[in-house]
Amino acid sequence: MLNEEAYYNRTNGKCPKSHHNSTEDCDFTSIGLTEDAKGMISESVWNLGGSNTSSIISKEFYERERGSDVYSKYKTKWTGQVGLIYPSDYGYATAGDATTDRSTCLNTSLSDWNGSNVEDCKTNDWLYKNSEDQWTMARNPSDPTQIFALYSTGQEYFNRAFNECEIRPSVYLNLNTGIKIGEVGSSTSPFVLKK
Repeated sequence: MLNEEAYYNRTNGKCPKSHHNSTEDCDFTSIGLTEDAKGMISESVWNLGGSNTSSIISKEFYERERGSDVYSKYKTKWTGQVGLIYPSDYGYATAGDATTDRSTCLNTSLSDWNGSNVEDCKTNDWLYKNSEDQWTMARNPSDPTQIFALYSTGQEYFNRAFNECEIRPSVYLNLNTGIKIGEVGSSTSPFVLKK
C-alpha cells in the first residue's frame, strides 16, 4: 500500500483492515505522496531483523534490526521506498529533559518508557504520539504474528499483526535533497525539503 497503491499514488483506494484479509475505504488524496515528494525519496534497503524480547535499550534494538534473526525463511532485507519507523528510531528521537536526561532514556528499556519515573523520555520524543498505537518495522523472529508497536502509553512492545495500529511512513532521502535556507528545524520554522 505504501509503495504502489493509494498512499503512494495520492488517490482513494482500499486499505488493509484487521485480519481475514478485510479492507476498508481509504483516502490519501490530500496526504499521500506528491510527485515532488517521490522525487526526493531514495529506493533503499530496509533491514528486517527482529528481537524476541522487548526488554532492551535503543542500541540493542538498532543492532538486532540490522541482524539476521528472522522467522524461518523470511528475508533479512527488503528494498523499497516507503517503510515504517524502527523501534530504535523512537528511542534515539528523545531529547530527555531535566528529570530524566537523554542518556538515562537511552539506557532504559523501551518497554519501560511507560513508567512515571521516565516520563521525560516519551514526552520529549518527537516520534511519540499519545493518541494512537503505531506499527514499526521490527517483528519477533520466534512468532511471525508479533510485530513491535509503539504504544500510546510510551512503551515499545509486541502487538498481534491482525490488530489495528496506525502507521507512520518513513523514507530515506536522495543525496541531492536539501533544506531550504533559513529553516531552523523548530515548530515555528520547520525544515522544508527541496530538490
